Amino acid sequence: MIVALAALTGSCARAQHQQGAVAAELAQTPPTAEEMAAALEQEKQTAQQARLQMEKTVSFSRKPASAPSGQPLYLREAVDLALRENFGLQITRYTPSIRADEVEAARADFDWNLSAAFSHTESVSPQATSILDGSRRPSGQGDSYGVTLSQKFITGGTVQVGSGFGRSENNSTNSILNPNYSSTTGLRVTQPLLAGGGVDVNLAPVAIALSSYRQSKYELRKSILDLMADTEVSYWNLAATYQLRKLHETSVQLARSMLEENRERARIGLATHAEVLESEAYLAARLENIIIAQQNIENAEDTLRALLGTLSFESDRSISPAPLPQDDPGLPVFQEVVRRSLSQDYAYFVQQEEIEKQRQRLLVARNANQPAFNVSAGMYGLGTDGAPWTSYRNSYEADGNNWNVGVALSMPVGFRAERADVRRAGKNLDVANLRLAEIQQQLMADVRKAWRSVAAGRQRRITTLTSLELNLESYQRQQAQYRAGIISLRDLLQAQTDLDNARINNLQAAYDLIVADVRLKRLTGEILGRNGFSWVDVESQVNLDNASVEKLSVKSEPKSSQP
Repeated sequence: MIVALAALTGSCARAQHQQGAVAAELAQTPPTAEEMAAALEQEKQTAQQARLQMEKTVSFSRKPASAPSGQPLYLREAVDLALRENFGLQITRYTPSIRADEVEAARADFDWNLSAAFSHTESVSPQATSILDGSRRPSGQGDSYGVTLSQKFITGGTVQVGSGFGRSENNSTNSILNPNYSSTTGLRVTQPLLAGGGVDVNLAPVAIALSSYRQSKYELRKSILDLMADTEVSYWNLAATYQLRKLHETSVQLARSMLEENRERARIGLATHAEVLESEAYLAARLENIIIAQQNIENAEDTLRALLGTLSFESDRSISPAPLPQDDPGLPVFQEVVRRSLSQDYAYFVQQEEIEKQRQRLLVARNANQPAFNVSAGMYGLGTDGAPWTSYRNSYEADGNNWNVGVALSMPVGFRAERADVRRAGKNLDVANLRLAEIQQQLMADVRKAWRSVAAGRQRRITTLTSLELNLESYQRQQAQYRAGIISLRDLLQAQTDLDNARINNLQAAYDLIVADVRLKRLTGEILGRNGFSWVDVESQVNLDNASVEKLSVKSEPKSSQP
């Protein structure tokens, strides 16, 4: 209560202060007409001096943007140039080839591996420890060679085929073979039964690499469609800015014609000097629109050049777009738009592959959450002789042999890290599924918005065309009435302003309808055929590594998504 009372008291005090300030303002003596005229004259002189100074210092270092001239750049040519030269697309097109190499690297885990080893040893004992040593200071030397060929199977098992050879020599008088050659030849097989075992688990890295490859393909296609849509929007934006400047030039011509007419009317006494000044001010305002329109043309041209990959400091030649289309693009059936959009939603397909990768990671994590239980077996032939080749032949003929079987068990106590990995992989899979639903929901929102934009744009075009017709008729009538002395100049200028606004609104409505149609065609994938391309043409245009695609044996078409 005390706080509220204090606030109310403060509010009353502020109100009294404001009332006092207003009363003080009213109590001041207003300026005389002569003082106001002097102030206005001073402001006019200041503006005139600033304008003259600007005209002296401002110079155009290059030729201003002119109307489209020469050989025009057609939309198909612009899109074709963007597909070849756009830097962002040039970077993205490398990704599928990189992902294809990653698939090959994952598959290389099952290739044969060759290893070889050699060692040489020498030893001298201080003294003999047995009469069997055959020497007072036993010494010896030896060489050993080994070659092993191993391979990992998709089941997780490994096989090793190897051969070893050794040569030993000593100074013992008791040695029967000196030098002595020994050799071994055989194989060993190891197979995990729990952790690390199973076809699905061992092929998971390959499956993840393949999903990444398919993701890159879908992302590249998405980038191509986005670039096409952005290029077309920028192209028509440049065309619209040229047409807007043309409208402003028409307004300038009308304003100049009106100024000359009023000057002539003032000379013969039918118009006042004030009306001439008002016509000059109106013309200056229209000339300002020309300057702004020229700047918009240059900005729109730079935006298009950036998409075409031709923007540089030396860019001086202007781009000449085709005129802005005025035809009705039509409104497709909404259900058909939804069907086509679902079949061309590459963001959805990318997320499907992300789900597949998370599923594979969960599979690997669950497999690791169990003991490592491996079985192994091996058999080797042994050979010994005083000659090297005889020793090798004896090992192949298995004059002597060595075989073994065994099992090995290892496991972490508690499996804390492994269980945490399983939980994390499961949560990542849940998040990926939720993101898939979010992507599909966003697609539906985009489709609805784009379809409504086309529907509203078509109705808006009808309205703006009707308004343009009415304003043209109204301006003609107002011009005739002004020349007859029925209405004032201000009424005529207002009619011309309304006509200018109607023209601009009609141009804006035409451009907005084109943009809405482009965005809708982008969602349905029709932007491709709209510009005369097919996926075969486009992917060869961006130099996609088709050879890598063929050798990977991956699905080329995305799975159909359901609403």
